[in-house]
Amino acid sequence: MCMRDSFQLSPHTRPPHVVLFLYMAPPPPAAADQEEHPAPPLPLLLPSSTSPFPVIVIGLGLVGSAAARHLSAALGSSLLAIGPPEPSISWADYNGPFASHYDQGRLARISDPDPVWAAMAARSMARYSALEQASGIRFHEAIGSLRVSPLPDGSLYQSLQVGRQQGAQQELIEDHNVLQEKFPCFRFETGDAAIMERGAAGYINPRNMVSAQLALAQKNGACIVHEGVREIVPIGYGVRIVTWKGQIFWARKALVCAGIYSKFLLPGRTRVLDLTVHARTVLLAEVGSEEAERLRTMPTFIWHLPKNPYLNWAYGCPPVKYPDGRLALKVGGTAWEAVDVGHCEADLDSWFKGGGDKAERAALEDVLLRQLMPGLQTRSLSCKPCAVSFTAHGRPYIDSVDGERPASTARVFVAAGGCGAAAKSADEIGRMAALLVLNGRWVSDMDPMMFRAVFKTKSSK
Repeated sequence: MCMRDSFQLSPHTRPPHVVLFLYMAPPPPAAADQEEHPAPPLPLLLPSSTSPFPVIVIGLGLVGSAAARHLSAALGSSLLAIGPPEPSISWADYNGPFASHYDQGRLARISDPDPVWAAMAARSMARYSALEQASGIRFHEAIGSLRVSPLPDGSLYQSLQVGRQQGAQQELIEDHNVLQEKFPCFRFETGDAAIMERGAAGYINPRNMVSAQLALAQKNGACIVHEGVREIVPIGYGVRIVTWKGQIFWARKALVCAGIYSKFLLPGRTRVLDLTVHARTVLLAEVGSEEAERLRTMPTFIWHLPKNPYLNWAYGCPPVKYPDGRLALKVGGTAWEAVDVGHCEADLDSWFKGGGDKAERAALEDVLLRQLMPGLQTRSLSCKPCAVSFTAHGRPYIDSVDGERPASTARVFVAAGGCGAAAKSADEIGRMAALLVLNGRWVSDMDPMMFRAVFKTKSSK
């Protein structure tokens, strides 16, 4: 059974419940160059109306799966985590929420001008190896990460200083000729300088990381439902959660980790979470096996482009194998002018089904093939839409969001707003959120005000 004989959760003990086992779809298959990790059938726990779960996690992305793992260490089979699976059909034909972690490569690095993001990255990355070993699922490649900026650039030196404070293994290179010698796959210009971070820096496979987190949560007894949530309704001492298919679950507390959709799920008639969603387009440059072998020592990169008319930053991962068998180098960027596609769910749906932005794709192609890697031999170029959520203060929201109720009595909590930097730091974000929900108070050495949820009045339109 997906239930332990007894479990004490102060200040309440969860009463017994009836357990029904239904077979749910397993997680998406691992990439072709990763080990296969078939998941056993997932049990679906259906509680009686008088037996709520202590906590339900809503959202099974990078943050939600991490929160589920950390919560399951304390709650075991008393934890339920809900989230839709990755679409198995064309995005154009899919009706449901999208996510940007349906990907094979996300940068992992500590070096960052923001000490909060650097600290969360350092703490998360320190646990990668243990997470891989415990789950048996590989998701991390420590190939190094290169941060490039033309001088003068104060953010480069700020990143170096903050990285050192967090124990990052860094090398500052201020001569573009030395950079060219060390990293011949790139083209550097006079005045370029860079931080080369080694140690655990490199990239993660986000699909596999989610699978690893959920595998350990399930090992701890957590029950996982692969379905979307339609509504969260605070009622009395807890919340009622309604899924797409009409299933109803009851919980004393709900932790919403639904990424760009979080603000649409949170209850409240007069206010909405201040979460801006920027449209992003990602370029995939397919290469052959010989070109991939030539680039096998290529680090991930993040590149400042202050003179580029369209992009402020570009980032990229070396060639990795995608589920369709292609070897592709991934490149994305930050445009000077961002488009907010998060006003409503219909806007998000249209964006993800639209195939990306043509102008941004052209800018990425130009930067990759004519500026950063002019010698790259590609077989094909394609793009896909992505979206990044930004908070009002530039750090993730990790807070209770139940009206005027304090965290000690709150029924609804949130962990959302990745600001384009959350993938590598997701384990620590999920851990901090789990501690807040479990204890009903902030339990971290970081200032809770840096993670407070910010709201704005709902539009009357």
